Amino acid sequence: NNVSGGGSKLTVRSINTGTVSLTKSFGAFVKGAAFNTAENLAVVGDQSPNNKVVVINLATGASEEIPSTTDHSEAVAISENGRYVAVGLKNGSVVIYDRTTKTSRTVSLFTNEVKALTWAQGESDLLAAADSNAKLALLTATGNKTLSSFESKSDSDATTSLHFSENNLLLFRGANANGLMTFDVSDPAKPHVSNE
Repeated sequence: NNVSGGGSKLTVRSINTGTVSLTKSFGAFVKGAAFNTAENLAVVGDQSPNNKVVVINLATGASEEIPSTTDHSEAVAISENGRYVAVGLKNGSVVIYDRTTKTSRTVSLFTNEVKALTWAQGESDLLAAADSNAKLALLTATGNKTLSSFESKSDSDATTSLHFSENNLLLFRGANANGLMTFDVSDPAKPHVSNE
């Protein structure tokens, strides 16, 4: 991401040859971005007057705008198989976009801004979300309800990052003041602070 003249630029360059295969410019600064190198995808949320989130195919340069994302936060995530994109909103909701069907749905999760999102590893469609007040939620890309909403009783620090373990049994939550916290999510309906 190179910034010049008040805008931002995404440049795809070969690490072997240095050849630039794609350059995309944005009218304002980039507020959130996620990459899936296996699927050659990027999701970028900019702060232009249109304030939009787009999915970019890094191999072809084709892009598609995700509907209902004009009030996006910096939280964006792409599923490992590239089918689903999640976009956090400032009102505490999450937009889940299905790239196969070109449809999106909005799920209300929190009352505060969504600060972090992550998809489970592999083919799973399990999504974790966190707000600016240390509340977390688990949901699926296709389900009609949230599987669980939870928090640690001793924590109110904003989440800075989320990541599932390789086997999807643990969820790691990073925060500025309280560092790393681990949740056991082996039963997504009953997550709890892990002893591991």
